[in-house]
Amino acid sequence: MATSTASRCQQLTDDQWARIEPLLPSNEGRKGRPFEDSRKVVEAMIFRARTGIPWRKLTDDQWARIEPLLPSNEGRKGRPFEDSRKVVEAMIFRARTGIPWRDLPREPFGPWQTAWKRHRRYAADGTWDKVLAALLAEADAGGEIDWKISVDSTISRAHQHGTNTTRPDQPTGGSLESQESADYRA
Repeated sequence: MATSTASRCQQLTDDQWARIEPLLPSNEGRKGRPFEDSRKVVEAMIFRARTGIPWRKLTDDQWARIEPLLPSNEGRKGRPFEDSRKVVEAMIFRARTGIPWRDLPREPFGPWQTAWKRHRRYAADGTWDKVLAALLAEADAGGEIDWKISVDSTISRAHQHGTNTTRPDQPTGGSLESQESADYRA
């Protein structure tokens, strides 16, 4: 039976975690939000150490396809972007492990703030949309994508108020809608 990476990462017993947790930096005296779920990060690090899986998730070929699609430093004011590959791989690591931004391991990825700010910037300015569109077009041109889609209508549900039509002859929830307050009725 195949197991997912997430289930294989669960390497620590509660006793092992009880011995490791006191060795980690504490939240006392820290400004901002406290660390969340450091156990996931430690388990992922142990899994990588045991299996020899590197922190790098992108191959050189994959990075060569993505790098030209990212914004450059030319004409940009302020501090120039440093290692974009490290930041993009931090975003991939976070998405795969499901950890909060603040729990990104600093050694392989650098400060979590850099990854968060860059992700936020790329999402706001449409960079991720451009990267996705370009990679999909490239894969489609190479015949790597099968566009056949099947939608089963039995699982495509909509709320009764999810339509944009009105039906005055069919009341939808009685005389009082749940989102209205008592003051509004008066």
